[in-house]
Amino acid sequence: MRVLMSMPDVMPHIAKREWEAPNLGIASIAANIDTRHEVWIADLVVRRWSVRSSVRRCLRKYKPDILDLSAMSSQYFAARRIARLVKQESPGTLIARNWLAG
Repeated sequence: MRVLMSMPDVMPHIAKREWEAPNLGIASIAANIDTRHEVWIADLVVRRWSVRSSVRRCLRKYKPDILDLSAMSSQYFAARRIARLVKQESPGTLIARNWLAG
């Protein structure tokens, strides 16, 4: 099975930072998925100004069977927009939604 994991973005920036930390939660889950599956992580944090084109590019490149879309409550609406985009671009891709309070 081909799995693409992602989170829409991070909390709004309060101050300019020199770098963005990767999402360690998603990376940990991806690292523990059985090796029979192909797993990719789409780091949309570094693509915050080109999310739509980045999602489209990932769908074309990886052709995932499942998209694991994790989001905190503050990211809910962005995650819904990504889910709608995935359904338009790749209707056969299943979407596993993980909404986290925070």
